[in-house]
Amino acid sequence: HVDDLDAVVQEIGRVLKPGGIVLSLFPDASVWRGGHSGIPFLHWYRSGSRVRLFHAMAFRAVGFGYYKEGKSISRWSRDFCDWLDKWTRYRTYADIRRVYERHIGAMTHAEERLLGARLGKRAGLAGWLPLYVRRQVVRKLGGMVFFCEKPSSN
Repeated sequence: HVDDLDAVVQEIGRVLKPGGIVLSLFPDASVWRGGHSGIPFLHWYRSGSRVRLFHAMAFRAVGFGYYKEGKSISRWSRDFCDWLDKWTRYRTYADIRRVYERHIGAMTHAEERLLGARLGKRAGLAGWLPLYVRRQVVRKLGGMVFFCEKPSSN
């Protein structure tokens, strides 16, 4: 959610030793559930949209949302939409991949590992699903999980 992802990943790549690995966990623009708000699709609306505000209020009215702090539905919805605009930046998967590949290396996805860790003893229940489906479940409900290894200098 940083303003300048290119500059941040460039600096990570600069300080990462050759052969070093960076683990990244964050949502891209296609994620369904907003991890900060707990409200599905809220970040898909444009900034300042009245429809987004009503969307937030409707989901909040039926119990969705985090960090409610005793606020009314309308106050929480306004405050959260303002916070979303000020502090988050959702980028496309293609943009994220381009930046990481430019400054560090190829992405190796590992969403299924997070799913297994979250499910614990129940992880076998998801084992029958194809790998692509398991990865998409995590990506759409939480975000991407991937590694990038900086090439070794030989």
